[in-house]
Amino acid sequence: MAVNENLKRTAVKSFRKYTNSSTAHGVKYLGYENFTARERLFWLLMVLVHASLATVIGYGYLWLAFAEAPIQTVVENTQYPLGNFLFPAVTLCPANKINRTIGIEILDRYVEAAKINPKDVDLSHVLNALHVMEYPTYFNMLEHLETSKKSLNIFGGLNISEFMLKTLPQCQYLFEECYWRGELVDCCKMFSLQRTEEGYCYAFNSFTNRRGCDWHSIDGQDSNSENDSCYRYNVDSSGSFSGLTVFLKKENTSPVGQDENDVDIPDGVLVLISSSFQHPVASSGMLLKPKLGNTLEIEVTPAIFGAHSSLETIRLEDRNCILASDLAQKSDFSYSEQNCRLECRHEFISRACKCQPVVFYDPDLPYPACDLSQLICIARLSNEGKIRNRGTPDSTCKCWPSCQQIRFEIKIRRNILTFFDGSKRFGMLDVYYSKRGAIKYQKKVSFTVEQLLASIGGTGSLLMGASMISGVEILYYSVRGCIQLLAALVKLYKQRNTPPNVHFLQ
Repeated sequence: MAVNENLKRTAVKSFRKYTNSSTAHGVKYLGYENFTARERLFWLLMVLVHASLATVIGYGYLWLAFAEAPIQTVVENTQYPLGNFLFPAVTLCPANKINRTIGIEILDRYVEAAKINPKDVDLSHVLNALHVMEYPTYFNMLEHLETSKKSLNIFGGLNISEFMLKTLPQCQYLFEECYWRGELVDCCKMFSLQRTEEGYCYAFNSFTNRRGCDWHSIDGQDSNSENDSCYRYNVDSSGSFSGLTVFLKKENTSPVGQDENDVDIPDGVLVLISSSFQHPVASSGMLLKPKLGNTLEIEVTPAIFGAHSSLETIRLEDRNCILASDLAQKSDFSYSEQNCRLECRHEFISRACKCQPVVFYDPDLPYPACDLSQLICIARLSNEGKIRNRGTPDSTCKCWPSCQQIRFEIKIRRNILTFFDGSKRFGMLDVYYSKRGAIKYQKKVSFTVEQLLASIGGTGSLLMGASMISGVEILYYSVRGCIQLLAALVKLYKQRNTPPNVHFLQ
């Protein structure tokens, strides 16, 4: 019993030293000697209740908010200047991709070289297959390719990409006039050749077809001369005729069909709008026909998304968007989710068909460009739904959206404008901004580590008057108390095992 009493006195003494010195509110009342047991019990309950509340709020709300929702998007500027970013890329794809006269002349040379009677080869199905060759409807080629399957080997040496370039309607036969910010410009200097999943097209202000540009400095400022291939176009105004205006020629392509087997493809151009660093999305084009008074107005509303440097502290899987720092090892500067998916589809088709799709030929891949007979493989993949319309083609390819990007919301109007500048017009395209200012958003960490610590500290201070020092006090007095108890036990052990001294009286 004496041993237990000694240990109890040591424990009580250590506890009272802690309660008398603690900075946490309410704890000191637990050690008051003049308090009754009921009073001590009351304050013990108060301390436990408030400590439990602090724990629930700290973990159940603050920590989970930090762990589950690390990113928020906030409005930074509702009138961000239009001149601070690039005007959207405008891509015009001829609805009739192939000049039929030139196409037949090229194919006839292969027929003559094979010493085959031209009447035994139906060239219309070959041309029709190339006319409808585009993502995501590659399956439209299947009927034409299957019909002419026996004669496809004749064209084994045909380079389809070169064929599409040679038969592409020329710029000077497509466009009548072009205006940039209300001033007359040379259409064929403003537009350059653009590779798309629609085929070859003509693009304005697109950097996906320009290599070697100093993309790190591209901020929308016209710092380059207009003769530079890296020249950047932007505007600081809004409204009709303040951006890009294009007039089509009355007859811009040769007719597609000449017999009953030919597909029915309308005249005109398909208009695609995209960011300057993003490949245009195939099948999203708006048709503009070169008819008298036909007008297509595209009103663009931009939204700018920036990324705060704090996002670099969040794992890619948690922030669900990719930063420039994540692309340090990539050679292609023009990353976007759309560009990534295009590359994934290209690699998927190349592996499946052992050849690369037309237009997007990559010399780094170990596959040749597809010939006509191999296009059947692509058409069948599409027909089986293996070339997906959305998302990536297989699970091995993951494309993240970009944290920093420009999105363009478009509003389409079709009107009638028979005369412009005193002349008849046969198809007008007008692309312009809807208002003089864009909304700029910023993605940032909604709850940083510093904010988490401050919030937990504020909660502890509110409910307990506690701080990190209070935690140190608990640790210090707990260790000190254990040492004192251990010392008391050692002392008692020695007393029990030491034999008593015996004195002999002589």
